[in-house]
Amino acid sequence: EILDGLGVSGNLTPPAVDAMLVAVQNFGTSTAGGTKLDYWAQRDEAHRCELTSQGATCSTAVKISNETPQGLTRYVAGSPYGRMRDYVEIFVPDRARLLAVEADGKPTEYRSEDQSGFSVVSVFKAIEPGDAATISVDYELLGVSSDTGYELVATPQALAHDATVSINITAPDDWVVKGPGADGTENYSYEGPFRETLKVTAAPDERTGLPALWERIEFWE
Repeated sequence: EILDGLGVSGNLTPPAVDAMLVAVQNFGTSTAGGTKLDYWAQRDEAHRCELTSQGATCSTAVKISNETPQGLTRYVAGSPYGRMRDYVEIFVPDRARLLAVEADGKPTEYRSEDQSGFSVVSVFKAIEPGDAATISVDYELLGVSSDTGYELVATPQALAHDATVSINITAPDDWVVKGPGADGTENYSYEGPFRETLKVTAAPDERTGLPALWERIEFWE
């Protein structure tokens, strides 16, 4: 209860509309148990969503780069040297309808299970030193409308080195998207280090017609 009150229990909260969460488990190498290679895994995550008044088409993707250097001990790098065997879990809302699951741009086998209001799509991937792998999940949300609006909660996994994250939301012309660094237009873009939870919302502009147009005009001083 104390940890919950501080917001550090790690409990998952079912998403109201949309969510982004990527978790990776290190399965070690093929001939050894655990390794310390997580320290040299560079992670770049991305979420994009195209909103309409009837629904949303979204995608979450993660690129994992194996930047293991030479000269590490076998205790750290495992055997074969530096091979990352990652179990990649991409969390999407349980109400989402999956459209595609891909690894490096090609359809791939995956496992799906329910967890705390999420559908967890899991893909196993081995990555050699100097290589990278990209896992993506495309899905459709039918619960988005002009009445309900849209909300994204993006949650990072704690890492030795922060991942980078990019978020791109496209909404109808009469909607306003708000989030970190938002400019209040119908198109939203954010990119930066992924070290804290990010929230993005979108809904029809309360100001419509001529007042909305007037609000967007920029004047010279």
